[in-house]
Amino acid sequence: MTDTSSSSTDYKSLGAALNKAGWQQYSFLKPEDHAATLGDFAHQFGDLRWLVITHSCDLIHHSEQEVNVELLGVEVMSVGSEKELALQSSRMCIIKAYSATSTQPTVLRARALHRISLPRLKLQDITPDKSICLRSPYDVAGLRGKSEREIGDWLAARYNRGWTPSEFDRRLKKNVGKIQKSLIRLQSHGVADILIRVTPQEELTPDEPYEVSLIIIAAPESEPSLSAIQAEAKAFANSVQQPNLIIIATPPNVQLSTMISFEFVKGWLRFHDVFRDSLAAASDT
Repeated sequence: MTDTSSSSTDYKSLGAALNKAGWQQYSFLKPEDHAATLGDFAHQFGDLRWLVITHSCDLIHHSEQEVNVELLGVEVMSVGSEKELALQSSRMCIIKAYSATSTQPTVLRARALHRISLPRLKLQDITPDKSICLRSPYDVAGLRGKSEREIGDWLAARYNRGWTPSEFDRRLKKNVGKIQKSLIRLQSHGVADILIRVTPQEELTPDEPYEVSLIIIAAPESEPSLSAIQAEAKAFANSVQQPNLIIIATPPNVQLSTMISFEFVKGWLRFHDVFRDSLAAASDT
């Protein structure tokens, strides 16, 4: 059995061995290796597939400072769940994986909670699962594939995003039906984006109110419909508010995108990101 103590490890030989075995970023573990490699993690999160998310150059590096490898657990979705691909959020990412034995891609759901770190030595005596990968037959050789870009961008974006309090997310989730219907109506009128600001930016008790301000950004070509957008914006604000819990501080501010500057929207969040996060947060609990 391999000695997993870092003090006795020849990391130059380890890096070469991992490289020779074919380990790289987004390699999958074989299911039969889960128990021995992951230990308690193999059962903690349920029945998941696990892929390496450590960058390839770090994975095979000879430095003794690169002790660990990061892995991400992904859930295999049911057949016909392609519609899930639209449900991206900072807590959840939906991607496709591909197999040489099937013409249909497999839909995978990754959650931020399913991220673990293990000693690189754990991979020394096993090889990656070559029957599944994130690269499609249509991806350009030498460049990151679509699924690889999506999950890489998702992982990076988690550390560069705004946030809203969990208590606010919980309240917003209760209005999901009304909000979705109102969003559809706004989009049909040429609304390009919606910005939100929540005050205070802290966790409140269940009976303390949050105040919300909204900016509705309309595409330039929708200028003739601004009066209709104003009306829909008020309806949208009504779909967000909850008596004594989520209070609309001021009437929604409708602006053409050509009139918006960076300084004007600094400190505001995209509503679609907040809304998707609130849905994902509810499914994590």
